[in-house]
Amino acid sequence: MEKALNIRDFEDIAKQRLPKAAYDYYRSGANAGVSLKDNEEAFTKYHLKPKAFVDPSKFKGIKTKVLGKEVNSPIFIASTAF
Repeated sequence: MEKALNIRDFEDIAKQRLPKAAYDYYRSGANAGVSLKDNEEAFTKYHLKPKAFVDPSKFKGIKTKVLGKEVNSPIFIASTAF
């Protein structure tokens, strides 16, 4: 996991570690996968802008609050079901 740099890296790790049924469920989209494809395309419009020469002592981490609860990372898998 330390070497995962992007979403594709995480997908590769998930494919190796999750049971096939679980991976297929999380990776699939309903119907023809139209919304899944649209979401993936929409996220290609966002780019990280790394900053150079920033004082690292001022970094406070990526903890945040979601629905009033503190979480260590703002990355989630949404609840899904049929």
